[in-house]
Amino acid sequence: VSSGGVDDATAGPPPAGFRHRRASDTFPTNNTMARRAALDGAGWFDPAFDRGPRADHDLGMRLHQAGALLVYDPSVMVFHHHAPAGGLRTHGARAVTRASSRRSLTQRNLPAVTQLALGHRYATARQRREGRAVTLLTTLSADGRPARRLARAFVQIVLLPSTLRRLRRAEAQAAALGPPPSPRASPGGERSDGPPAPQVAGEADGR
Repeated sequence: VSSGGVDDATAGPPPAGFRHRRASDTFPTNNTMARRAALDGAGWFDPAFDRGPRADHDLGMRLHQAGALLVYDPSVMVFHHHAPAGGLRTHGARAVTRASSRRSLTQRNLPAVTQLALGHRYATARQRREGRAVTLLTTLSADGRPARRLARAFVQIVLLPSTLRRLRRAEAQAAALGPPPSPRASPGGERSDGPPAPQVAGEADGR
């Protein structure tokens, strides 16, 4: 699997680790090529993530677990344009972003059900607890002057019971999504466990 880089105008230049070809820890599906056999071996996209964020993250995890080699190639770039409307926001996803919540006193950028489902599939119980703690602490942070940051923290402490209820509901829905899809059969009728790593690495490196 060969994934390219993402040029995001709001994030600045990529870090040094993203300026050379290496094993990839990202999987931007709008900038990726993959063998069909690798996708068969991973089970393709999960329909349960329909209209929810992190469907690409879920598939990338399963590709890695199935033995596919994911390579990051910085010479292939895509520009990530943040449109003022549309996309997943049409379906209620990503309506509140990290940036917008930090500019507001009441907005909370809480993880979506599909984001929490990743924790149930690939993280330990301790990691999920730590993730919830980070989420709660993050709701207290804000941009602006000290007085505004204090006001944000106060409001979010008052809203803490509501935040916890929302997280618990989302966690229950995430657990109900169940396990990821099973590997599919290859066109020849046999299950595909993904391509041999040296062959994929050679093609991704341009050899």
